[in-house]
Amino acid sequence: MRGRRAFFGALFACVVATLLTGKSLFSSRPPERANQISASDDLGKRADPRALAVEARSVLEGYLGSSSQRLRTVAAVALSHSGDVQAEAELLRAAQVAEASLDSLEAAYALGCAGDASGFLILGEALRSSRRDVRLAAARDLARLSDNRGAKILESALHATTQRLGAADALASLGDEHAFSVLHEALADRHFETRLRAALALSRHGDASGAALLHDVVQGERMEVGAAVALARLGDASVVPVLMGALALSALRVDAALGLRSLRIAADATVLEAALWRGSDLSRISAAEAILSLAEPELR
Repeated sequence: MRGRRAFFGALFACVVATLLTGKSLFSSRPPERANQISASDDLGKRADPRALAVEARSVLEGYLGSSSQRLRTVAAVALSHSGDVQAEAELLRAAQVAEASLDSLEAAYALGCAGDASGFLILGEALRSSRRDVRLAAARDLARLSDNRGAKILESALHATTQRLGAADALASLGDEHAFSVLHEALADRHFETRLRAALALSRHGDASGAALLHDVVQGERMEVGAAVALARLGDASVVPVLMGALALSALRVDAALGLRSLRIAADATVLEAALWRGSDLSRISAAEAILSLAEPELR
């Protein structure tokens, strides 16, 4: 991916789905109190992919009116890749704060992914923050968007043990050969977690050097969805069962859906459909985003 690596790295990170429009189901009640949907209560009737994609979008649109800033932001991030005007307006409100924070940078990065220049502007301004963690996060986000304005900050972070791999991962998005060398060297580190982080990072840039380690992790006793997603990015379809299982896990299902999508696998949406209507707020949002991530192109 570098030139191609930078382009496709940013593309994969940013493009979740371009969606169908749909009428919100939440015009008369707040989304937080709509966890149990009773209208027919027959999930089988919602199995049609087109209808499910429309309803997933409606769930996300409903959360844009939530009283919770966090729920509004998470829903807006999920919708922003479709060019949703309301979602981008919500992200801009979340990003334009008096002093940049990690939360506001999340919104700014989503704007950048959606091609909104204000996201790049806010991230660029955050490079001058008084907070080191904010400067570093802004530099990483810009690099993931193929913007090198924070490269010096990332290069400096290569010398800090706790930040070295994260900085190398970000710099690799810019095609930095030294960053790739750092990641390759880390594959031989004596610490397992360091080797795994390096393998995961390399996979994000189309480098299969850590594939053997990723296979060992996926086939081990613990289910490591991150390793399965990494192998999916590399075109390895052997991880499909792991990714299918992860669709049932709220915190992991969006990554799993993206892994399945990269393999062009049509997933059974039954688990996601149930979570869309009967889960917690964050579970419903992640289910909606996963559904849209898996939708056929004409439904995005």
